[in-house]
Amino acid sequence: MSAIKLYNKSYNTDEPISLSIFLEDDKFPAELKYFKRLNYLKVRCKHKIQRIPDFLYDFSELSFLDLSFNNLSGSISSQFGKLRNLNTLILKSNNLSGIIPSSLSLLENLRNLDLSNNSLTGSIPDEMAALKRIWYMNLSNNNLSGEIPIEIYKLIEKNNLPYDAILSKNNFSFIVE
Repeated sequence: MSAIKLYNKSYNTDEPISLSIFLEDDKFPAELKYFKRLNYLKVRCKHKIQRIPDFLYDFSELSFLDLSFNNLSGSISSQFGKLRNLNTLILKSNNLSGIIPSSLSLLENLRNLDLSNNSLTGSIPDEMAALKRIWYMNLSNNNLSGEIPIEIYKLIEKNNLPYDAILSKNNFSFIVE
């Protein structure tokens, strides 16, 4: 049995664990990397998180990740595609920019995806239609543009996803009514 202390509390790192943490500064605690069986992580930060640590993408059992409202900037890493057990990814209300990485389509178990209220650009990757289990997706309030792939429309229809939550307040050139 391996034990580690985080915020003056001991944890058994050999067991599945859920954590909600509040960061006083802009860095993830280094001890977090030892939680190999981490399955739930929610992080809030008093200030801006400078960067997501690389070890975060090694949590193979992680099923829930919420990094919203943390003033994150930069692009969404293609490394998120390594989190194959993820069923919820919430990155809303940050300052993320750049494109939506097509590697998110590798998250076959993904049911909830919220990238709203950022500054994402480009189009919705065609590969996102591979998210067959998705039941909530919010891409609103970004700077996404271009035509929406027909396969995304089919996914929206098949899974009864709300058009407005997915598509509103972007710059798409083609929207089916």
